[in-house]
Amino acid sequence: MEKCGMTVNNEDVAPYFEESSVIILCKVMGKSDFDSKSVDENVYEWYQEEGVHSQYYGEIVKVLVKDYK
Repeated sequence: MEKCGMTVNNEDVAPYFEESSVIILCKVMGKSDFDSKSVDENVYEWYQEEGVHSQYYGEIVKVLVKDYK
């Protein structure tokens, strides 16, 4: 990240980049795992190598908006 000029902030509920203009911090409330039967066959080809992903549900606990004034 240093090579990209990005600064990671780990002081809140989730890490984020200090350089971001809008940050939405969430708390994970649940997770659903997909299996190959639940993914459209046209999309499944993208996931054959690494497997399908999980979908997470969260509660927004804080929104940070950078003030450029």
